[in-house]
Amino acid sequence: MEREVCSTWQGAAPKMKWSEQKIQFSEDDHPKTAVIPGRYPIVVEPTIRNIKVARVLIDGGSSINLLFASTLDAMGIPRSELTPTDQPFHGITPQSSSKPMGKITLPMTFGQANNFRTEQITFDVAKFDTAYNAIIGRTALVKFMAASHYAYQVLKMPGPKGTIIIQGNAKRAVQCDKWSLDMVEQTPSPPATTEPPKKMSKTNKTLKPDGAITTVPLSSANPDKTVKIGASLNEK
Repeated sequence: MEREVCSTWQGAAPKMKWSEQKIQFSEDDHPKTAVIPGRYPIVVEPTIRNIKVARVLIDGGSSINLLFASTLDAMGIPRSELTPTDQPFHGITPQSSSKPMGKITLPMTFGQANNFRTEQITFDVAKFDTAYNAIIGRTALVKFMAASHYAYQVLKMPGPKGTIIIQGNAKRAVQCDKWSLDMVEQTPSPPATTEPPKKMSKTNKTLKPDGAITTVPLSSANPDKTVKIGASLNEK
């Protein structure tokens, strides 16, 4: 008996940094204000290059981190710092895909003065606007080893002095949700066509004989009943 090995994994997977700290959730994390569980996303306010940035969406369903050109300008970061890229991203814009203006790596900080984390995060810079100033995707969340709890509207990550707890801004989340709906309603729909649908031409599916034909009786008992066949075919 022969066995074919396509791939192997040698040894145990290396432990990720900060993985030794446990992240736990409990009823103590329950938000103080009433929100509909799962209705709104987690919106936070991290510090990006020493500037506190509001309306930052936590999006664990996205593999990219987005910073919008208007946010970049408001932060006073020159566009000359962008690194060119030709890799489009999908699922963010109303269109099927969009090409970023470029990429930029910036320090992003979560936490307070007595317990904080800073990681270098690479953003795709988009030239369109949304209700958010930035979107934090999986790659950044993994770098922080962050865990989110949408029922409690909270984001947690390991820190040098224990777990860093970032409470989502529920008021901002509601505002951004409304702004997003307003932006969708204001987006012009594709113009409707006024041309009548074109009629499909009917094709002639009548079969034509190839060569000469001859008439033969179906049976000797009923000579009046005949059928036409190709002259080259055997009557039997």
